[in-house]
Amino acid sequence: MIHYINFFFNNIEYDENYYQAEFSSPDVKVHCNFRYNRKTKCCEEIWNYNRPPEEIEPIPVW
Repeated sequence: MIHYINFFFNNIEYDENYYQAEFSSPDVKVHCNFRYNRKTKCCEEIWNYNRPPEEIEPIPVW
């Protein structure tokens, strides 16, 4: 598991059910796009990633 200290969300889109955005953490060289379910509080989909999704998660969305 990676511990993110510096991270960024770009191109954020959201509605009452989901967040969708680009996530990057330059310190650990991680970049991906994701969709997060606001009701279940879990990431439902990760794409355009540079590391396997199981290495990226959990994405720090609060």
